[in-house]
Amino acid sequence: MIFEKGSKILFIGDSISDYERAKPVGEGLFDAWGRSYVANVGALLGCMYPEEHLRVVNMGIGGNQVRDLEARWQTDVFDQKPDWVCVLIGINDVWRQFDSPELKEQHVSPEEYRETYDRLIAQTLPRVKGMVLMTPYFMEPNRQDAMRARMDEYGAIVKELAEKLLGAWGSDQAPASLPAPAIAQPGRLVREKDIEQVHVCLGYPGVAQGSEDLYPLSVLNNLFGGGMSSRLFQRIREEMGAVYSVYSYPTTYPGCGTLTLYAGTSPEQAQKVIDEIHAQTQLLLRDGITKEEFEQSRDQLKGSYILGLESTSSRMSSIGRSRLLLENLQTPEETIAKIEAVRMEDVMRVANDVFQKPYAASAVGKNAGALQF
Repeated sequence: MIFEKGSKILFIGDSISDYERAKPVGEGLFDAWGRSYVANVGALLGCMYPEEHLRVVNMGIGGNQVRDLEARWQTDVFDQKPDWVCVLIGINDVWRQFDSPELKEQHVSPEEYRETYDRLIAQTLPRVKGMVLMTPYFMEPNRQDAMRARMDEYGAIVKELAEKLLGAWGSDQAPASLPAPAIAQPGRLVREKDIEQVHVCLGYPGVAQGSEDLYPLSVLNNLFGGGMSSRLFQRIREEMGAVYSVYSYPTTYPGCGTLTLYAGTSPEQAQKVIDEIHAQTQLLLRDGITKEEFEQSRDQLKGSYILGLESTSSRMSSIGRSRLLLENLQTPEETIAKIEAVRMEDVMRVANDVFQKPYAASAVGKNAGALQF
C-alpha cells in the first residue's frame, strides 16, 4: 500500500475522470465520484482498506486538454491540498486534431503537451507525497490507425515524463497482491418493517474474480434466474403469480464471490416463495439442465456481451477493473471464446459446487421474523 492512513488522493483529467461527478468538488455521498474509474478506485480502496480512511476526490472536467488543467491547477489541485495527485489527460489533446482539423487553435502539439505536463509535474512534486500519471488511450486494436498511432505517441510522452521525474516503474511488475478476504460464515438476518413487500435474499458462495468458472456460472445464472425466460421467473412469477420480482445475479470479488437469489413478494406469499426457490435448486441438482435451455442461455450470454461492447462506458469500466484487480487484460475475442467453450457438464459442476454449500439468508418486511429459510 503506497498511501498512508488518512491520505487525500485527488484525480484530475477530462471526461474519462469526470463522468457525472459532483461539482465543484467530487467527494462525498450520493455518487459524488461520478461513474468513472475514479468511483471504482474509491470503492475498491474503501472496501479493501476501510481502516485507512483514505479520501478520494474527483476533479475531472469533460473536454479538458492539458492546457485547461494548467489554467485550473491552482484552484483544483493546490487549493485542495491533496497528498497524492493522479492525472489522466491527453485524449482531447489528440481528438481535437481529428474531429476539428480546421480549428488549429484547439490543437495541442506533442511539444506543447510535453512542456505543459512537465511544468505541472515539476510544480506539484514538492507539494505532495506522490503522483500517478496515467497514459491516455484510444480503444482501437489497429495500431496503424492514424488516431491510435497519435494517441500512442502522447502515451509515450507520459511514460517518458513519469520515468524522468518519478522514477522507473517497470510495466512487467506484478500488481501488489490484495489482502485475503475474511471468510464469512452463513447466517440469517431479518428485519421487521411495515412495508408492502417482503424482500428476500439467499446468498450462495460463488467464484472469485478472474476464475475460469465465471463463464459456466454466468450461463447457470442466465438459465436459473437471470432473465424472463429463466426457471425462477417462469415458475414463481408466471406460473404461480407469487412474486412482484424474482431473479439471480453473480458477484465476484478478489478471492471470493457470491450467487444471490432475490424475490420481492407479499407477506402472505413469502414462505411459499422461499420454499419454491429451494425446490427449484433441488430440481436443478437432481434432474440437471436440458440441451435447449443450455444453448439458449449460452447464446444469450454471448449476445449480451457483444452488445455491451458498443457501450464506451461499459468497456471503460471493464478495462479499469481488469487493470486494477487482475494481472492481464482479456480481449473481447478471448472472452467470447471462453463463453463458447462452456459445456453442459461445466454448468452442472458449478451448480453442484454452489448450491450444495451452506447459504446465507436475509429478509426485510412484515412478519419477516417468522420466515423459515
